[in-house]
Amino acid sequence: MNSGPDLGPYKTKELKYFRLILFVSVIAYIFFGLLYRIYLPGEIPMSMTHRYVVAGILGVIFASTYLSGWVKEHLETVMYLAVSTAFSHLLYFTYVNNYSLNYALSLIVVVIVINFVFRGNLRLAWFNLAVNAAVISTVFPATEPSINKLVFSGSFLLISFGSYVLSWSKYRAQEEYLQLFKDSPVGLVRAEEDGEITDFNDHMLSLVGNPSPGRLAEENVFDLLDIDPDNLSETGSTEKEIEFTWGTEAWVDCRVEKTSIRGYGADSIIVACRDISNRKEAENRIEYISYHDDLTGLYNRNFFKQKLGDLDGEEYFPVSTIFIDVDRLKLVNDAFGHQTGDDLLVEAAEVIKGSCREDDLVFRWGGDELVVILPKTNSDEGESISQRIRRRAEEVGFQPVGLNLSLGVATDGEPVNSFDLRHSIKSAEDRMYDEKMEKAEEVSRAVLNAILDNLQDKAPSVLKHGRRVERYMREFSAAQDFNETKRERLGLLGRYHDIGKVTVPRSVLQKDPEDYTSDDREELRRHVNTGYQIVKRLHGLTEIAKPILFHHERWDGEGYPHGLDGTDIPYGSRLIAVANLYDILISDVNNGLSEKGAKDAVSSRAGMELDPTLSNTFLNSI
Repeated sequence: MNSGPDLGPYKTKELKYFRLILFVSVIAYIFFGLLYRIYLPGEIPMSMTHRYVVAGILGVIFASTYLSGWVKEHLETVMYLAVSTAFSHLLYFTYVNNYSLNYALSLIVVVIVINFVFRGNLRLAWFNLAVNAAVISTVFPATEPSINKLVFSGSFLLISFGSYVLSWSKYRAQEEYLQLFKDSPVGLVRAEEDGEITDFNDHMLSLVGNPSPGRLAEENVFDLLDIDPDNLSETGSTEKEIEFTWGTEAWVDCRVEKTSIRGYGADSIIVACRDISNRKEAENRIEYISYHDDLTGLYNRNFFKQKLGDLDGEEYFPVSTIFIDVDRLKLVNDAFGHQTGDDLLVEAAEVIKGSCREDDLVFRWGGDELVVILPKTNSDEGESISQRIRRRAEEVGFQPVGLNLSLGVATDGEPVNSFDLRHSIKSAEDRMYDEKMEKAEEVSRAVLNAILDNLQDKAPSVLKHGRRVERYMREFSAAQDFNETKRERLGLLGRYHDIGKVTVPRSVLQKDPEDYTSDDREELRRHVNTGYQIVKRLHGLTEIAKPILFHHERWDGEGYPHGLDGTDIPYGSRLIAVANLYDILISDVNNGLSEKGAKDAVSSRAGMELDPTLSNTFLNSI
């Protein structure tokens, strides 16, 4: 059995329509024959044999509309064949009965019906011409017609032409409507009052995810678009997200209207749908951005302000708050780049969310600060969750510095008239800062070690150079009889003056200075500012930050980063410049000069690049 092609709702409706005509025609042929036989036995105008033959032909065509896909696809052509068979049979009996009045009138009725049944296109025009030619070619040879041949011929032509014009007008109106329906930029569905889909356009098919037309035609429009059939007059324009049975989903804006378009039934409805998925996605994205931090995905301060009034009800108490700081995040940004800092913050957010419960609210409070609101949580439970966050942070093993968090916990046991969650947050913040101060040295040391490990991996010569300069600085300090504090500070300045090179690419650090490009030199020049930013945030090293920033300034003002000259350059910067140059000149790595040669070279630059007094004092001290 060949079910044939996927016809779609319009073809399906046409198939049902023509099947009905064929079925009624078969029944009519046999019924009227039997009626004549019973009530007018002597006046049977058409033999039962003839009736059975024609009814059989029409019955075969009717059956083929179920059995043959070709017939379904070429249904109109097959129907013309059926109608031609029936009309030819009637014309034959009209002719052999000399155009008796009842047969002649039957021909006129049949041609009107044919023009009503078929669409008023070019094929129907040719059919009318053929019918008129057949009638005229048989009416005049009739010997004893009961009609006036000329009057009948003229009337038949006029009625045939008139009924065709009416059919053509109706067809054109329908075609124009169908074209508008098809080409509409809005998804359109036409359905019966019970929701059975009778037609839809390509835009609608695309909007619902491009199922097969037959699959869509099987749906009920009310179920498909989640429409209440009992309140069509109140439906108006509605927006909704719909998941279709074939697996796709879309946001649509639907409007339902009853229609009385000629030829499609007064009780049919039109549903117009626009795909608003992109708009909804944009709206959701805007809403998400409004209430979420873009980097971590956590709620932001705006969402906190919105939720603030919701959390003062008795059902949320007790409420615990955890205030969290990602230790030395700014230092990580300076030393390892903002991408590493961002990754560290994202890791912190994941650890915190993973340690909290479904109803807990986690906010990004500021740059490196996060807040957790724990509804229905007493102080013991709040402390337990904070400890879980600590433990998981230690287990992360984030590279290169690890994930260090400082936390403070506060709990409000019951709501009072003056309750304000911000007071609880302030209490948790104060406790967090107490912890942060206690572990500041430990965290700074961990970050400093990570920076030195990174430099050791990229360019061990930088660290070796720093240790040698540190030795010169300590020898100089001892010769000048500086106190212990100043000696230590100058020693640390010597050791860490190039710490900013941690952000310089490995390829540049390992390159021979003679091969530096202008971009390489620009990259190297930035290390003084980077070193300054790093050291000023390291516990115990803040006092050497400015000397590091200016240690490439020159006595004559030709240095960087600010072009300072003379004694405007900090003392430590002027001293480290002398020690730095001396080590570079004498270092074996650079095929260094002899001690005397290096000292002579330093002396030659005194007064131009170097502080002349400090240069002389330094050279006499080592």
